[in-house]
Amino acid sequence: MLDRIMFQVILLGTGFLLDAIGLRSMAAAFDVISLLFIIYFFVKESKQHAAFQQHDRSL
Repeated sequence: MLDRIMFQVILLGTGFLLDAIGLRSMAAAFDVISLLFIIYFFVKESKQHAAFQQHDRSL
């Protein structure tokens, strides 16, 4: 049920952004957000991998 509500909220938000800032600006905004997510998860995974290797060496 929560997934259906979230889907509707995302659709409404997308429609609002299309009306408010236009397709070109919205595509650029989604590109920036996607890149930020990729960088965030890459850094997070790198830190966890380094911590795991350091813990594995101490054993």
